[in-house]
Amino acid sequence: MFCSRCGKEVEIDVNFCPHCGCKLCQNESSLMHVQNTYCRKSKNKALSAFSFILCALIIVSVSLIGLTDNSEKIDLVESTPINNPFSENAYIVGYEDLGNGTITVEFNDDGYLVFTLSEELSSDYKYFKWTFTDLHHTAKVTSQMMWSIPIKYMGDSLTKTEPVLYWVQPAAGEYAITVECYSNQFSKASVLYSGTLYYDDVITKTYSWTYDGENYTIDVSYRFSEYLEYSDNSEYTTSSLREGNDYAKITQFCVINDVIQEMATKLIGVYQETYGSDASTSNQEFAEFILAFVNICFDYPADIRDPDGYVYGQTEYWAFPIELIHYGMGDCEDTTILCASLFKACGYDAAIALIPGHAVAAIAIDDYKERGADKLYEVSLFYKEIDGKIYYVCETTLDTNNYGIGYLNSAYTHDENGYYLNGELKKGDYGFYIL
Repeated sequence: MFCSRCGKEVEIDVNFCPHCGCKLCQNESSLMHVQNTYCRKSKNKALSAFSFILCALIIVSVSLIGLTDNSEKIDLVESTPINNPFSENAYIVGYEDLGNGTITVEFNDDGYLVFTLSEELSSDYKYFKWTFTDLHHTAKVTSQMMWSIPIKYMGDSLTKTEPVLYWVQPAAGEYAITVECYSNQFSKASVLYSGTLYYDDVITKTYSWTYDGENYTIDVSYRFSEYLEYSDNSEYTTSSLREGNDYAKITQFCVINDVIQEMATKLIGVYQETYGSDASTSNQEFAEFILAFVNICFDYPADIRDPDGYVYGQTEYWAFPIELIHYGMGDCEDTTILCASLFKACGYDAAIALIPGHAVAAIAIDDYKERGADKLYEVSLFYKEIDGKIYYVCETTLDTNNYGIGYLNSAYTHDENGYYLNGELKKGDYGFYIL
């Protein structure tokens, strides 16, 4: 059995994923089984028309269930914070029915977060349908039952004969919890109680990859509230910026905060552990190392036709680096923004190149050396001189660092007249934007 959020294999007899805390579907008669595979960046798997028809039918049928939509926010009235005896860094608070005594929330001795509907309210009912919705989940998940068709994320439900829900190894985040009460298996729900749980704590992401025959691992930590600072704060961006309507402002997303600086510092550390403490971290070789890290450790969304729709629920969405870190996946703009930010954090002159239908990072390299194009790909050198510095492009949507710095799919070219795709001049604000 696999977790629907992180995709990791779990024991069959557990209710919640021990890796990320997501509720697992156990009762086949009452639960929808979905698995989020976090697929690698396979660009050549086209979905058939028949698959899309099935997907549409699934989405329509699921939407009729009436589960809490992660786009709808509940008015929050703060209650007394919930103590987490297992983490001194945690801040947990329940709202609405999670904060007024209707549904109590507490940790048990095993570290499970236990939700309990009050006995006074539950005594007249025999069945309880709990629905647990991660408000910052990816907008879609991937069903393995229907040829990996992406379907809308609707939360996870579990029907029980007791008014209690156990969450094993809870994870930081923001969640909507509902419980529907039934008199018998065949009756309609008599009453519904709901609330929101805000759980702020340290989140640690572990990255492992292989480069030049060596294995590397780094951990990067951040608080959920740090992610929210960029995800939810309208002061940073307007919707028009998020949707990529102003190319020149894409560099506003290259925010080098403490999390990105920590990631850059750890990349320098593991690189010098292998190549020596005096190994340069300002040359082409280290830049290739950073590029390989981004390519290998961050996935392209499973829905290749609508990648931003898969993660964020809208057709175009420019993400801050910490959002890409949080989800572990993103399209070309997102991985480009992270890569350019890491280049800048490590001391390089960096840029983002927006070209017809695509985005790539760019870096200024002194004494650049061509390594030779990979014969498996139709690629060519792609660069531009700006203010006396030559910026070489960096493709960030590959499984490995197959292209290397300076190379791009040969379908893209440019000259003094503009930017071309397959030899056709495209109009638009394409170009290199310096950080």
